[in-house]
Amino acid sequence: DAAQRYDEFEKRYREFIQVVEQSLALRRDAIELFTKLHEKLGGESHLSAVNQRALQANLDDLAVVRPDGLSDTQKRTYLLAAFAQVGKAYDFNFDVETNHTIVCSELAYVVFHDVDWPVEESVGRYTVSPDHIATLARSEGDPFTPVLIYHDGRALPAEHLHRNLDALLREDYDRVIWQ
Repeated sequence: DAAQRYDEFEKRYREFIQVVEQSLALRRDAIELFTKLHEKLGGESHLSAVNQRALQANLDDLAVVRPDGLSDTQKRTYLLAAFAQVGKAYDFNFDVETNHTIVCSELAYVVFHDVDWPVEESVGRYTVSPDHIATLARSEGDPFTPVLIYHDGRALPAEHLHRNLDALLREDYDRVIWQ
C-alpha cells in the first residue's frame, strides 16, 4: 500500500516538474513578447509601468531540493505525513504552529519534522519560507540536496547546484555558474 502511494507520488512529482519546466518556458515567452510590445509602444504605457516592475521581480527562479540517503522506513514515514496534509485549507496566516491549515513551505516543515528548521517570527507568528528551506540545501552535509535549479528561467548545470544555490541565496549573481 505504501509502495503504491510512493509510486503514485513519484509519478505526480515527475508530472509536476514537467509543468514547472513548461511554465518557465511560457514565462520566458511572455517576457519576450512583452519586451517587444513595450519597445513598439515606445515604453510609454500605463501597462508597461506595472509589467516593468513584474519583470524586475525575481519570478523565474526555482529550486527543487530533496533529502539524501533516506531509508525505506523514513520514506514511508515522510510520505504518510505528506499525504496527511491533503485536503487542508490554505494557511493565509503562514503560521507553522497551526495544524489545521497549511502553506507550501510549511509542508516541508511538517513532513520533515526531525529537521532543525530556521523559522522566523513575523507579525506574532512563526513562519518558514522557501528561502528557509533552500538554506538547508546550500552546502554538502545539509539535510537537503538541490536536484534542479532554474535562475532567470534557465536551468543551471547539475554539477554546480550547491555553489549556485549558495550564490543565489547570497544574491551574489556574479558567482552563478551558467555552464
